Amino acid sequence: AVSENKLASVRSLLQSGFDVNSLIAWNAKRTFSPLISARLANQPELMRKIQNEEDYLAHPLNLAVIGGHEDMVRLLLSAGADISLKDGRGRTAIMCAIYGLDVDNNCINNANAPLISQTHPTHLSIMRNCLLSHPNLHVSTLDAAQNDATGITPLCLASYLGKTEMMELLLEDGRVNVDGADNKNATPLMYAARDGNAVNVKLLLQHDASPDVTDDHGWSALQWGAGNQEIVLLCEEALRSRRPEVAVST
Repeated sequence: AVSENKLASVRSLLQSGFDVNSLIAWNAKRTFSPLISARLANQPELMRKIQNEEDYLAHPLNLAVIGGHEDMVRLLLSAGADISLKDGRGRTAIMCAIYGLDVDNNCINNANAPLISQTHPTHLSIMRNCLLSHPNLHVSTLDAAQNDATGITPLCLASYLGKTEMMELLLEDGRVNVDGADNKNATPLMYAARDGNAVNVKLLLQHDASPDVTDDHGWSALQWGAGNQEIVLLCEEALRSRRPEVAVST
């Protein structure tokens, strides 16, 4: 009912005592996303690659977020849905808004990558108006890593997927750790530099991201972006601007 945006049915379930934070047995192939057009939805083989048929335990809130159902998200939150909980794929509602599909970092492929790199207006609206503005959203949730091998954080994920608008929302919130790293100590700036995304590199540097911190490979964002002259110049300028002025005695 949540994924299909059946507000009346869900409201009735909640009134009858259904636990809004319960985990439900789910399969990703059943999840609606506004990123999936009717044309794509009618191609079963392709759909199996876009949202693989993975059984997991889902949170109703996360399904509503992925579905872009803002009114449903509001209903669930008003009924006490916990914005900090992770589902069976290790994702918070914040992570689900960034993905926009029922996927995780381990199943991105050639079929779904073009869709995941898009940001649907409903996901942006939910992030801005429902999640980031929620009174129970704490810093620990904003920086919460996904429970998987990469341990990717929300800002790292948005940078990895090239989702500039999502990054702007997270950074403008003011509470996100701009240098919050994944399990291999890669920062959002490193992801953007590695992918040659000068727009996102500039955005992160404007919010005081550090070009010189290193990951587990010993590489900094400056080294990851060494093949892109614009990114190198941006990082070098940021480093110069942060060096303390040395007074010259006369």
